[in-house]
Amino acid sequence: MLESFIEWYENLNQNKTKNGYAPHKPLTIIYALNHILRGKRWIDYQTDRQDLERFIEGFISAKANCLYPLWRLRSDNKTSIHWITTPEGLITNSSGDISVTQAKELGFKAGFNEATFEWLSKNLDIVQFLIGEIIEDNFPETLEEEILIYLGLDKTVPRLVSEEKITHTITQIKRDPQFPIKVMQAYDYRCSFCGLKLYQHQRPVSMEAAHIKWKARGGECHETNGLSLCPTHHYTFDKGIWSLNENFEIMMNPNVLIDANNDSFFAPFKGKSIIRGILDRKFIPKEEYVDWHRINIFK
Repeated sequence: MLESFIEWYENLNQNKTKNGYAPHKPLTIIYALNHILRGKRWIDYQTDRQDLERFIEGFISAKANCLYPLWRLRSDNKTSIHWITTPEGLITNSSGDISVTQAKELGFKAGFNEATFEWLSKNLDIVQFLIGEIIEDNFPETLEEEILIYLGLDKTVPRLVSEEKITHTITQIKRDPQFPIKVMQAYDYRCSFCGLKLYQHQRPVSMEAAHIKWKARGGECHETNGLSLCPTHHYTFDKGIWSLNENFEIMMNPNVLIDANNDSFFAPFKGKSIIRGILDRKFIPKEEYVDWHRINIFK
């Protein structure tokens, strides 16, 4: 069953290495799996809609209509169906979707089919495993804990999955273990946003290496797809709070409100070039990666 489930998921998420970024379906699956950990099978559009939409919106920087992934998960993949909706016989429009009015009036629900639900309910270790796999497959490490906190899983003791159960895992893009050190060296161990550089025992303290185009979305592990950042500016970059314009200058998201009276982290650096401290111009970020971040994450 695990292999069948992962095949279904991967066929749904075929666009993960392309230029688009729309993780509505993976987030909905994660939400449904978390429901099972709490003994619930169905996502009820009437009662769960606001919570699910807040969850999705927390990681897409835009308004979400959860009806689309809830409905489309049942029809996007014909090879191995694990997702169903109720009631049957709903009327679809020219795009193949149902209306919000129908969903509200007819008590629309979505979730895993009976066989999949029974299997998952008896294997809660697999449920936790799948949540972790899908999060890692779609998001950078900076956002993983935030997702677990929203789900209430940040303090949950992980259930260990025996090797006999792991017959198949989600295919993920491998990370070059040398990527962080290469990126930090390219920026002289400084935060490329604020210029921070620390020493301890006469050695530079490591910054963090951020993928401009996320590794989970097909971004390569190369200096031209990396920024050396302190933790604050790494997390806020991955959240889309700031990005770069075509001249590699720092730009702030107009949809984000910052306390101007206490802002020493962002305002002083707005408009400054991110490459001012780069040691070798051959490592200047590729425009295609910067464009991807600005279009998909900085919204």
